[in-house]
Amino acid sequence: MSILRRLAILRPLLVFCILWSVAAQDIQKPQAYVIPNQKLTNRLAQNLTGPQEGDAHEIAMRYLNENADGLGVTATDLANAVITSAHVSPQSGVTHIYMAQEVDGLRVLGSSMSIHIARDGSVIKADAAFIEQGAEKVDSRFELNALVATLAGARQMGLAAEPTAVRQIQGAVGEDFETLFEADFAADLVKAKRAYLPIGPDRLRAIWLVDVPESDDRVEWMVDATLGYVIEQRNYKIEDSFHVPGHSHEVTRDQSLAPSLFIDSLGLGGPQYEVFPPPMEYPDDGPRVIVSNPANQTASPFGWHDENGAADGGTFTTTRGNNTHTFLDRNNDRAPDEGVSLDGGVNLDFTGSLVPLNLNLGPDANQAAAAVNLFFWTNYLHDILYLYGFNETAGNYQNTNNGGGPGDGDPVLARAQAEADRPTLNNATFLITTDGVPAFMNMYVWNYTTPRRDGSFSNMIIAHEYAHGLSTRLTGGRTEPNCLRNTEQMGEGWSDFVGLVLTAKASDTRTTSRGVGTYVQGEDANGQGIRPAPYTTDMQLNGATYEDLPGATIPHGVGYIWATMLWELYWDLVDAHGFEEDFTAGWQNGGNNLALQLVIDGMKLQSCLPGFVEGRNAILQADQNLTGGANQCLIWEAFARRGLGFSASEGFSGSTTDGFASYDMPETCSFGAFRGNDREVCAGADKTFDFGIGGLWSGTVSASLVDAPQGAEFSLNETTFTEFPALVRLTVANSSGLISGNYSVTLRLDDGETQRDFPFNFQVISATPTPVTLKLPSSEERNVSYLPLFSWDDSSEGVEYTVEVSLNERFSDIVLTGRTNTTVFQTETPLRVGIQHYWRVISSNSCGQVVSEGRGFITQGAPDIPAQLFEGEGVNATELQNRVLIFSPNSNFSEYESCIEEGDGEWNYSTENATVIEGFGDEDARYIPLPQPFNFYGVNYNDFILMSNGFITFGSNDPTGSPSTEDIERHFTVPRIAFFWDDLDPGSLASDPEPGIVSYEILDDRVVVTFQNVTEWVPLLFQPKPVNVQVELFFDDGRIRMTYLDIAPVDCLVGLSDGRPIPNGGAYNPARFDQSETCDFACPYDATRDPNTDNAVDLQDLIYLNLVWHDDASVADGAREANDYNEDSRFNVLDLTQWINQTGSCFILSSRL
Repeated sequence: MSILRRLAILRPLLVFCILWSVAAQDIQKPQAYVIPNQKLTNRLAQNLTGPQEGDAHEIAMRYLNENADGLGVTATDLANAVITSAHVSPQSGVTHIYMAQEVDGLRVLGSSMSIHIARDGSVIKADAAFIEQGAEKVDSRFELNALVATLAGARQMGLAAEPTAVRQIQGAVGEDFETLFEADFAADLVKAKRAYLPIGPDRLRAIWLVDVPESDDRVEWMVDATLGYVIEQRNYKIEDSFHVPGHSHEVTRDQSLAPSLFIDSLGLGGPQYEVFPPPMEYPDDGPRVIVSNPANQTASPFGWHDENGAADGGTFTTTRGNNTHTFLDRNNDRAPDEGVSLDGGVNLDFTGSLVPLNLNLGPDANQAAAAVNLFFWTNYLHDILYLYGFNETAGNYQNTNNGGGPGDGDPVLARAQAEADRPTLNNATFLITTDGVPAFMNMYVWNYTTPRRDGSFSNMIIAHEYAHGLSTRLTGGRTEPNCLRNTEQMGEGWSDFVGLVLTAKASDTRTTSRGVGTYVQGEDANGQGIRPAPYTTDMQLNGATYEDLPGATIPHGVGYIWATMLWELYWDLVDAHGFEEDFTAGWQNGGNNLALQLVIDGMKLQSCLPGFVEGRNAILQADQNLTGGANQCLIWEAFARRGLGFSASEGFSGSTTDGFASYDMPETCSFGAFRGNDREVCAGADKTFDFGIGGLWSGTVSASLVDAPQGAEFSLNETTFTEFPALVRLTVANSSGLISGNYSVTLRLDDGETQRDFPFNFQVISATPTPVTLKLPSSEERNVSYLPLFSWDDSSEGVEYTVEVSLNERFSDIVLTGRTNTTVFQTETPLRVGIQHYWRVISSNSCGQVVSEGRGFITQGAPDIPAQLFEGEGVNATELQNRVLIFSPNSNFSEYESCIEEGDGEWNYSTENATVIEGFGDEDARYIPLPQPFNFYGVNYNDFILMSNGFITFGSNDPTGSPSTEDIERHFTVPRIAFFWDDLDPGSLASDPEPGIVSYEILDDRVVVTFQNVTEWVPLLFQPKPVNVQVELFFDDGRIRMTYLDIAPVDCLVGLSDGRPIPNGGAYNPARFDQSETCDFACPYDATRDPNTDNAVDLQDLIYLNLVWHDDASVADGAREANDYNEDSRFNVLDLTQWINQTGSCFILSSRL
């Protein structure tokens, strides 16, 4: 929009209209949400800067401003960023600062930034995921208010039948317009606030973030603030429902325990609990033990039953206190059940008759015992994790923080035998929340055994669920619970790991089999449990590595592989530092305690949305911060054993299929290795290869070559080394005396005490490779899969092959490149369907490369072209006056026939009873729900968006908004019907005796939209140009009829789009209105039959545009005329102009099967 226009005209605010007859359960909106690209500045297990004086926050901001470019942010972005949380880890002294991006005072969802400062002021690590220059990337406005957005979201989610279902109780507050509602479908108050959502790397969409509490869950809707669509729904309940029992291994686990840790050392005074204490994992480990006064004075200074640390009635005698309120909730009303006492009296005695236990009678008979065991373990987990850094400032779960930090009021609401009366079975859940909001942890009953078993007696499952709260609050900071939503996130792995660590016994060994969930599934202590294999370092029982990630289930299979790696690390640390039974002894005592500390510290250091490599690096950095790097090589060895070695790559953390496993070690932790994978020498040429001398050497090391082959010269650039790691270069020169073949030379390192040989195997190539002979796809093969397998005959001397696929014979429009060292290549990147492609293979070796001939093939499917499009600057749109344009789909709605007929100067359907859209202004939009589906390109839509500029979009918010200028590229961005796309202004202030009216009417058989006297936008004092058009969408057969009356503008765009990009690199189907004449037969025409032969047409076999026309009622005459030009009635879309210039008028168009 021009500046003149903005100054000249005041536009009315958009008032969003919602009709409540829509069948909301059928609405399926795509998730347009994307994560900003993440950039990091860090050095592996090394600080970014040296020590600095001053406040950690000042040091952090100075570093961020000085390194903004490397983090992908601008000074303005940083100035508008907000610190969401910060804390100091007491164990390492590291200050962790977490930030988020804001634009116009509103949060950019998915944005994150963190920076970590060492105790001495060194900058350890920084990362950022911002939309660069965010203020310039906003592409929509807040047209809807909070109430309308909430109603729209509720209706689309099938939750609200009437507008009265949502009632506002608090008006907009603050910059984000936070508004509170009561709602019939919510368990508590619904909160809506403004935010921005990235929908592309350079686009921010205005949304309302609507928070909806449910009975045992919490969801958020991201509602488009212009169009009212729910772009994405987030659930915050993490579920761990499991499968039926698996196979048990013939291994036994020692059941010797150490309950005296709680009884003898703490004395018998104070509260008492009859429970299965650590390291007991479940009842099979032995009878319950009475534990006395277990609260840790550092973590819970006022015990487990005091809520506020003050003498004002904040002490309970039930299973409620500062860290948790634990209760039975069999009827799922989120309140303690009546009829079962959980009151320990003034002595807080939760033993004996209060908690009877008979496991032979099942959960119904053991309700109090289950709740008390759950209360004990929830508090125990709070206290132990507190000692390892999950304290108030880090965002732990406490009702009162006792001055230890913000975000109180959030104990864990732990429900024993949750929903057992329904019953809900075989599950355990944790509702993650931001700091300051209580979390629900639900333990369910399991029916895999008779009698049933209770999850509240599976201490590993309790620890697993609680650890979800740990990992979500530490990753990205305590106020950002969404940092573990990516595909490669390891949340399930951390939860398994915490459960394993806190139930490990002194008698366990690294090969002990540890299954998760064995008790509730009825397995013995040595069963497989709910994971693909039990946890053990025995590769025969659990051989999981990073190579297995692409095939792992999400999220539990992903977590299983991560926990396997952590368990490997755990045992390496235990072997090195011993096992400490007392977790309160801290990380300095025992490798098990150190492992727990490093994993927790790693969560704080890793970036939001981490993958495996990021998680590994964070643990390495945690060791550097905590111990000065004393365990670096041990950590590397543990991860490398499971495929996450030095050269491993995670790729994009939103995918589990693009990573690369590696089992190698960094040079600092090895004696050395040759670098890279290049092992080729071109005969006669010189070649240098690098060898890294590792950090395990000391003193003076001499290097020499042994067993060098004759026919070439071999040399080292240096032969004596005293500092490590170091680099030595092996040069092969004057190699013409070596014939083609494989050779070996050995590099020997010796420090006087240790001698090691490193063989170097290399291949001599005598000549540039010969071109390969292409095999499949064969020349001009049709109906080739859009995921083709390419194959070719081997090339002489070829070492590496590069496959290139192009859309033209010149290979100037390459759409696919793949590399392999075999003679086949299977692409995982789909090609465009139904069009011509060309492929070739480049063979290469160290002597050079050669390109094969090119070969054409056509992918399966119909041509990738639109059904019909009329457009163009200078196209005389007045030719549409008194015309009727009809689009009729074929039987499977994959293609449309277009037909232009002479009109009678009247609307096809009267507007007498139509609903006038009041206040419909410039660049405006309205959401129109439908009473029954309308099929468009084979998809049933239950609503659409009517745009003021003369078009309709389906299925999603339109990423182009309502652009004023008709544009081919924009036309194809979403499923769209453009009935007169132009810069129209229904609310024009231009002088016009008859103001424009936009109306619609929903009938039994169709929906009718009418633009009556709507003008093309013109500046003030200019003569307006009216448009009069009516479009009808028929429910029964999918026809689209556009009736045009008076048309004044001279250019516009009219046509259909199925929502894919411009087809064929721009070879869409243009036509001129004035070159199309009246159709004298009834539409729709049968596009499935060949008019030349009346035989059925195999639409899958159509390659180009199938075009047929006639100038009278005789199809045969038209067929003969068509045959004069092309015998098989198939035409390249680029030849369309010559056809339109003939006498024809009706077009049969094959499109996107």
